[in-house]
Amino acid sequence: HNIATILNNGGRHEEALNYYEKCLKIQDELYKGAHPNIAATCRSIALTYRFRKSFQEAETHAEKAVEIARSTLPE
Repeated sequence: HNIATILNNGGRHEEALNYYEKCLKIQDELYKGAHPNIAATCRSIALTYRFRKSFQEAETHAEKAVEIARSTLPE
């Protein structure tokens, strides 16, 4: 996740997305369901798509992040 963030901040969005997707796959296997870390990764993916002006993909991942956060974090 940290490597992806560095790449994203450096404008290397496509590479960042590859790392975020790898991270998300590992997190899905590790946590076996909704987890705040998965929500954070989905949020990062959404931001990356927003930087690329891919707004539909950004919205999809942002919605997933919110859904997971609502189900896993205290109110």
